[in-house]
Amino acid sequence: MLVFGTLAVIAGLLLFIFLTGQLTGLLMESANGDSAAYALLHFNESAIVICFVLLEAILFIKFIPNEEDYDKKRGVGYQEPLKQRKVPTKSLLRIIICCALAVVLVLPFFSAGIYTLVSEDGIKSHFIVDTKEYSWDDVTAYKVDCDSSRGLSVNFTMNDGSTFEVLHGPKSATKKFSDKYDDTLAFLVDIDTRLKAKGITKNVTHMETAVAFYKGGEQELWEYVSVLTGYSEIYPDGDELPVTETDAQ
Repeated sequence: MLVFGTLAVIAGLLLFIFLTGQLTGLLMESANGDSAAYALLHFNESAIVICFVLLEAILFIKFIPNEEDYDKKRGVGYQEPLKQRKVPTKSLLRIIICCALAVVLVLPFFSAGIYTLVSEDGIKSHFIVDTKEYSWDDVTAYKVDCDSSRGLSVNFTMNDGSTFEVLHGPKSATKKFSDKYDDTLAFLVDIDTRLKAKGITKNVTHMETAVAFYKGGEQELWEYVSVLTGYSEIYPDGDELPVTETDAQ
């Protein structure tokens, strides 16, 4: 039962993620289909709620006493007074299952409206409606970093102090974006060029990690990374980056 319950939790989460992605994709196309843009979805909190609700429901179903348990404890033939009767086990199980399914089916409609929109015009925070909107002219600094487990990350700092990481997390892109850019990194190379032309400061850290993570892999991806990290400027001929004891370049 516990194995089946675990599989049910996983299936519920996968269904939730699929529905959220599909709904966000539809919303993206209808609201931003005329621009090259992608959305970073934010449904981790909702997924945790779903996982908790489903797991608790399954454990509850597993360990809730049934009518046979009551009969064994009280003796065969015992009749509990009508006013003290508990909700029948089968009815309670139906309620639990329906509530769990409702959570899986309803939350995607809510989560689909929570995302960060990144486009050629700038960045928007969307929580059902647009809550914050920035153009690329609002960027005061940005940081390119690399982690040995997650890869490259790009953070933009706006003139009000807000920061946005624009690479990690599930994404949903408009058709126009997919037609124009073969990868999110290609889009960020264009943004990097625009910001450098404006004299915006870029901070690059852990360049050695980026070289080890990307170089030798897909060539086109590495070309984007080498531009974003500034490697192509430091070593235009593609020379190997010397090993140093410092993380920052």
